[in-house]
Amino acid sequence: MKPNQYIQVGRLTNSCLIGANAYRICSGEEEFDSAFLEEITDTVRQRKGHCYMRADTLLDKSELWMVPFAMGQRKLQNLQEVLEYVQQQMLGKAHFYFPFDLIEENAHTAYLIHPIDRTKTVPIRKFMPDAFAERWNMSVSLFRRVLELQQSGLTSNGISREQMRVCPETGEVNLWLNQTISFADGSDNTNAIARHIGFLSLPTEMEKICEAQGISICGTQRDVFSAAVTAFYLIMYTHPFVGSAFYPLLRDDYMTQYHYCPVYIMSGDPRNNLGNQIFGTAVQAQWNRTVPQLKQLFDDLFMAVSDPAKYWKPDADYWKPEKWLEALQLDAQENDNEASHSEYHFANEQYHLV
Repeated sequence: MKPNQYIQVGRLTNSCLIGANAYRICSGEEEFDSAFLEEITDTVRQRKGHCYMRADTLLDKSELWMVPFAMGQRKLQNLQEVLEYVQQQMLGKAHFYFPFDLIEENAHTAYLIHPIDRTKTVPIRKFMPDAFAERWNMSVSLFRRVLELQQSGLTSNGISREQMRVCPETGEVNLWLNQTISFADGSDNTNAIARHIGFLSLPTEMEKICEAQGISICGTQRDVFSAAVTAFYLIMYTHPFVGSAFYPLLRDDYMTQYHYCPVYIMSGDPRNNLGNQIFGTAVQAQWNRTVPQLKQLFDDLFMAVSDPAKYWKPDADYWKPEKWLEALQLDAQENDNEASHSEYHFANEQYHLV
C-alpha cells in the first residue's frame, strides 16, 4: 500500500493476526491528508510523514491510529510473526509505542498503534542542538531503550529522530516503533538496508564496503549507531560526520555527501573537520571535556563506519549498549554542569545543522 492511500471512512477491516480485532475507519480523507505523526522543519524545507487514520475497535470503541505503509509479501509475513510476539509479550511496556496489530485487505496494508500524546512528548529533534537541554539524560535514556529492545529480542533496524520522543521535563526518551521492527536474532534482517532515516542510518558507501568484505550488519548494530549519532549530536552540538566538507555545499547535497563520502569530524582527516569557525571552537571545547571512556566509544565506532575494511570489529565494545550507558553516565557525572552550557548562539549555524 502506498503511504498516501486512504481507506474509506466507515469501512470495516479485519486484523490479519491470530485472535485479533476488527476495526472501523473513523477519519475522513481530508483529515487523513493533514494527520501526521511528525512534522520536520528546517531552514530549507518542511516535510511531513507517516500519515494516519483514526480507527476504533468494534469491541470497545477505543480510538486507535492506523498507519499505512508499503512492504513486500515476504517481509510482511515476517512482520506478522513479530507483531504476534509483541501482542503476547510487549504491550504496555513503559517508554515504548509498539505497533500491535496489522491489517491487509486488497491493496490496503497498515499497522495500528495506540494514540501518542504529543502534549507530553516531543521529537528529540527539538533539542538538537540545545546547550540547556537534558542532554545526558536523553542520551542515557535512549541507550536504555536500545538495550531493553535488544533484551526483548527485537530491533528497530535503525531509529529515526522522529521515532525518539522526549518528555521535556525529565529527558526520558520514548521509542515509537513502526513496520521496520523485527527479531534481533538476524532471522529477519531484510528491512535493515532499506531504512530511509537519513543522517541516522549507516552511510550507503559503508554498507557497500561491508557487503564486499563479507561483513554482516545486524539490526541491533543499526540501532546502536542511530543512538550513538544522536548522543554525539546532543552532547557535542553537531552531527559526527557533518563538518567543513559540507559548508560549501548546497543543502540538497548534504545527504549525498554523508552517504557516499563519510568522514568522521574528529578523525583528523583534513577533508572534513570542525573548520575554523567559532562554532567549531564550541564543539572542540565540549569534546575536550569529555571523559576518555566516551571519547573512545565515539572514536572507535565512527572510525569503523568511516573505514570498515580497516577498523570494523563485529564484537567490539562500541556495539554494546551497556558500554555506552556506563560511559555516558561517567561523562554526566563529570560534565552535566554549567561548564558544559555553551553560550554560543547555535541559531547562527542552523543552515549547517542536520
